[in-house]
Amino acid sequence: MAKVVLHEMELTAWKRANGSHAKPATLYTAVEYPSIQPQVGHDVLCSCFGRGRVVEIRDDGILVVRLSHWRLARRNIVTCYVQPDKVQVVRHKKIYEMTVAERIEHGQALKQEASKQFAAKDYDGALKSYAKAVDAVRYVQHKPDSTNEMRADLLILMITCSNNAATCCLQTHQYDLAANYANNAITLIDALEGKKGMKIHTIMLADGLTDMVMFGEYKIKSLLVLAKADYEKKKTVEALQHLKLAHSIAQQFTTESIPSKSLQAYTKEISKLHAKCKEKRQEEKVIEKKRAKAMFATTTDDKEASNDTAKQLSTENSENPRLAEISSRASASPTSVVDGGIQNVPDILAAPASPKQKIKKRVSFSSNVKSSKEDAEDAFFIGLGVAGLALVVGAAVVGARALFGKQRS
Repeated sequence: MAKVVLHEMELTAWKRANGSHAKPATLYTAVEYPSIQPQVGHDVLCSCFGRGRVVEIRDDGILVVRLSHWRLARRNIVTCYVQPDKVQVVRHKKIYEMTVAERIEHGQALKQEASKQFAAKDYDGALKSYAKAVDAVRYVQHKPDSTNEMRADLLILMITCSNNAATCCLQTHQYDLAANYANNAITLIDALEGKKGMKIHTIMLADGLTDMVMFGEYKIKSLLVLAKADYEKKKTVEALQHLKLAHSIAQQFTTESIPSKSLQAYTKEISKLHAKCKEKRQEEKVIEKKRAKAMFATTTDDKEASNDTAKQLSTENSENPRLAEISSRASASPTSVVDGGIQNVPDILAAPASPKQKIKKRVSFSSNVKSSKEDAEDAFFIGLGVAGLALVVGAAVVGARALFGKQRS
């Protein structure tokens, strides 16, 4: 029985009714259709070497194909040179079909594309490409075909793409999203620093990536993004804290070794942003003082009115001796609030308490307790009653003396 070879073909012109593009329309056939002419960037299937991607077409027509399934020591890639009739163009793999190595290569390609978009000031397009690069290698470090070399590559890819995506968010005024990307990068850097001296860190050092770059430049860039986002959100206190940490990291690597150009540029940027934050903080303090003064302090108009009233009263007292005498007596005698005004209390009510007698203060929250106004009114009327009683007693004494005088005569 003859062996039948089925060819899988993706029908790109077919569209599903529901508009879904998760699974493209596919045709399985035993007919071997001719392949299209390969171009740079096409995925091809070589008859002898397997799957790869065309990276160059030489002048003599020879295809330069970079194989995706072959790996040499230290992550070197195998490149082969084949005739155009020896390859067949195939569709690009979906993300879920890629191996870990292919995902890393895909993420690196997206990063290069995003860098071109950022240079062209297409910040929205660059942000999408950086985000896709991060999503392409997310969680693949736990797959069984993931090696320590691959984990080192995807870790650097995620840190750099997260920082670059955060920078794009600053340009598009998405400050909360910028802070999220920057915090993700700091989390990865701190995790790597916690395993300093272990396998992945050793591989990065062997690849020429120094601690100044990993724990210095990358982390300072993340902290600068956080500080800028906080400054734009008027959180100057938080911004100053991020700048302080960034400055301490820069000082650490400056004293340990010769700083790189990137680190020197970051140091200057820290100083400029720190000056802006300090100035902004001083303005905020002035505003806070004004608010507190308006809320709790006496206004200028009230002070001027009270001063004018005091001056007027002192002038009237100096011009009128009688008013001055009354004023001095009123100030010398005890006073009480009656009907909203200040009046003198009779001497009989103003008698001081005995030195031995202790004045007891009663505090009550009952609704039946009289107010100070009611107490003053009661005291006033009691004083009038006592004065009337004294008049009556005096009249009786005078009458009695007159009566007894007549009887003696």
